Amino acid sequence: MKLKTKFIALLALASSALVTPASAVVTFSQGDLLLAIRGNAEAKTLIVNLGLATSYRDATADNTNVVTILSDLNANFAGWENRSDVTWGLFGVRATNTLAGVVNGDPGQTIYVSRAENPVGVQETAWGVAGQTISLTNHTNGATNMNTVQGEFDIATGTANLPTQAALLADSATTYDTNGSTWAAFTTSGGTRGNFGGGTAGIALDLFRSLGTLTGASPAGTLRVGSYEGTFHIGDNGVVGYSVAPTFAAIPEPSRALLLGLSATGLLFRRRRSVKLA
Repeated sequence: MKLKTKFIALLALASSALVTPASAVVTFSQGDLLLAIRGNAEAKTLIVNLGLATSYRDATADNTNVVTILSDLNANFAGWENRSDVTWGLFGVRATNTLAGVVNGDPGQTIYVSRAENPVGVQETAWGVAGQTISLTNHTNGATNMNTVQGEFDIATGTANLPTQAALLADSATTYDTNGSTWAAFTTSGGTRGNFGGGTAGIALDLFRSLGTLTGASPAGTLRVGSYEGTFHIGDNGVVGYSVAPTFAAIPEPSRALLLGLSATGLLFRRRRSVKLA
């Protein structure tokens, strides 16, 4: 009886450790890469901190599970995986001023911004290629507006999604949706965001790095011409992954992976039991 009571107590303690806090203070550092999911019908944006942008810039291997945000997506944008009005994009900026100094090889006014692959699996054209740099005005405005949204994220509170943190921003004069129009003006075509729409057209975003100054940049680049860093992708299971190349392996659904694991465990148990009986 005592053993049974102790087991129940331990089980309850383990279960409580798995419960995510209802709310937490959202933290942010300059140079972090933010993932934004915008629901037009809801007029709000979910922003998730993915950590330092330079960690993706310097990545040499894929990460198939950067973060899982299925619960937040379902709670805020019902049916998101089949909606064309739900878009997602990536952005980050080291500082708005080119004189801000260099951190982790990124000078001030280094921008990270996404571009949706179309078709999926083929790297998108970088911002400002073929000798056409991003205009100084667009680059500066993009850095300023990204910093504005970062500031709004920094003071918000929202649900915590370990190992990253998320904040829900309602419509206002400084939201991601309002300022995103400037980021898309880097060239005459293309956009920084992709949509879902129930197909594959919006499930992969290429990440580009654009330098506002070359002073101290490491790795070096071309002034205000985007360099491809890698590709983010998301499945219907809400798993966000990152690959160092445009193509990526499909991520299995959690339920399928769980069933495979249980099946393997069952076969192993049956085999051990058969050996014991023999």
